[in-house]
Amino acid sequence: MSLVFAKWSPEYYTGNKKVDEEHQKLFEIVNKLHDAMKKGHGKDVLKNTLDELIKYTIQHFTDEEFFMLSKRYPRYQEHKKIHKDLTDKVKDLRAKFVSGDVNINIELLHFLNQWLAHHIKGEDFKLFKYLREQEALKKEEMALLVDE
Repeated sequence: MSLVFAKWSPEYYTGNKKVDEEHQKLFEIVNKLHDAMKKGHGKDVLKNTLDELIKYTIQHFTDEEFFMLSKRYPRYQEHKKIHKDLTDKVKDLRAKFVSGDVNINIELLHFLNQWLAHHIKGEDFKLFKYLREQEALKKEEMALLVDE
């Protein structure tokens, strides 16, 4: 039985089905990495799981950035930089792990879990709040046109 380390909860819902599904998958991969570590799996299994996390994170960020561009999100560059910084940090941790300079430990997993939760409830919520506000403005504008 797997111990849930990074727990997905309804408080992380953005309202965008694709983004929410991708976030849930990221939580699953962090839990998979935690399980492999707790079960004492070897370096190859941990490396492969870390690689899966990096690959999926990059795909998720690419999807999210495309979405932001398509909606003309004004904080796109700032949000993209945050994505790049995390990707660079995780790639650096992976390189250190592969070279033997760092171990996959609870501290690293805690960082990943906290970053994921913080990013969703911070940056991603700002994005979807902005989009909801834009949609409300469009509805108000349409209502004004109908009333005229």
